Amino acid sequence: GEALVSDSAGANSVANALCLDVLQARITVDEPATAAPSLYVAYQFGKEGDYSTRTVQQSWNPAFDSRRVIFVRETPWLQDYLTTTELLFIVVDDDTTDETAYFAKASLALAPLSNNTPIQTDLRLCNAEGVDVGSLQVELSWQRPYAGPQGVPRPAEPQPTTLPAPDLSAVENPSSGEESPPRGVPLLLDGPASPQLAASGLAHDMEMDVVQMATLSQPSEMPVPEVEPVRQRQSLGDMELQPV
Repeated sequence: GEALVSDSAGANSVANALCLDVLQARITVDEPATAAPSLYVAYQFGKEGDYSTRTVQQSWNPAFDSRRVIFVRETPWLQDYLTTTELLFIVVDDDTTDETAYFAKASLALAPLSNNTPIQTDLRLCNAEGVDVGSLQVELSWQRPYAGPQGVPRPAEPQPTTLPAPDLSAVENPSSGEESPPRGVPLLLDGPASPQLAASGLAHDMEMDVVQMATLSQPSEMPVPEVEPVRQRQSLGDMELQPV
């Protein structure tokens, strides 16, 4: 069957269609009666009236194979209905004489449909006393992707936190105020090395010579200041940056 679910804002909304399938019930009883019930399923979706499947005569596993196409418009009313409603399915025994009695019932949350997620499930059937009497297989899906009404706010996606760039300026020597050379780079004397040093094979140890010459050039009455080693910069990849 076909139906139309809309409201006053439906003229400017997107049309869609919901396929609602009531497939099969499986009834479980401890002591089966002499005759199986003749069952059908009734439900009400949206603003439409009650809808009933066909009756399956005397079966404990009735296959209803019922498909209903419900034409809708993606309005704010429909969005609110999907997110807040549990659709109630009533299973009725057509052989009973009590029109107010029902065989079993089951409920289904429609919220996944508001996110364009189809529903395929076996619902638990309970009788009027709350006793589990079986299951009902149903499927619900959109004919086209459900996007929701225009103007309905969507949850904002979390944005990544941007950390400020660290100051990577050169480390200064606190004693002299001059920039220190990188670690591992030897100090070189101004001008070429002397022939005597090259001949003696000591040209590879220039850094030690510089320290010795600096010590000799100091006045005897003044102690030689101890040079503190330059701290090596920590790599950004080794830093544990805490989120803001």
